[in-house]
Amino acid sequence: MRIIVITGMSGSGKSTAVRALEDEGYYCIDNLPVRLFKRFVDLIEKSGESFKGIVLVADIRGREFLKGYESAFQKIRAAGNSIEILFFDALDETLVRRFSETRRRHPVDEQCSVIDGIHIERERLSGLRQMATRLIDTSEFNVHQLKDYVLRIVRGDTGVNPFSVEVQSFGFRYGIPMESSIVMDVRFIPNPFFVPELKELSGLDDTVRIHCGQTPDCRIYRLFFSDA
Repeated sequence: MRIIVITGMSGSGKSTAVRALEDEGYYCIDNLPVRLFKRFVDLIEKSGESFKGIVLVADIRGREFLKGYESAFQKIRAAGNSIEILFFDALDETLVRRFSETRRRHPVDEQCSVIDGIHIERERLSGLRQMATRLIDTSEFNVHQLKDYVLRIVRGDTGVNPFSVEVQSFGFRYGIPMESSIVMDVRFIPNPFFVPELKELSGLDDTVRIHCGQTPDCRIYRLFFSDA
């Protein structure tokens, strides 16, 4: 089973990576005590559920429960599983800015400043950083770029990022669908409903499609979008 451990600095984008991998089909669990990693892996293997792999998050929030990760990783490898450790990091000034934007306190200590918390966190996570199979600096990434980068890592350099388009027909009298990204208003096309021989048909019928396609306005509309 493919096991990915996500760790690193607070504010470096670990949550974004977890959400991307969850959408990719991985079973993700956040802030589980390190000592329970092996037990959790065993539980997933015995469940019979089909997952691409497991994503485990280990970071400073674990506090005392973070200790013993070397032994936990060794037990998982001894059972025949491979572990990839992705360590997420960013420049100090980038982390400070992100904490300022979200107005969150640093998880190290509610009494210390953000920059002091960052320094303490770097020291406590130094061992995990040294064990990492890949270091990911997110200083220059936005959310979308980071998501794409993480997916390229897990899929491989030749992996294809699927692009899906859902086309939905609707009536304005019922309101625009909330999930719409682009709305095309085609009410300028003559309505076949008012053509007696087409009134009882739907847009799924070839006769209706041919009728609409032959109208001048519809031909101009199709020409415009085909050129775009």
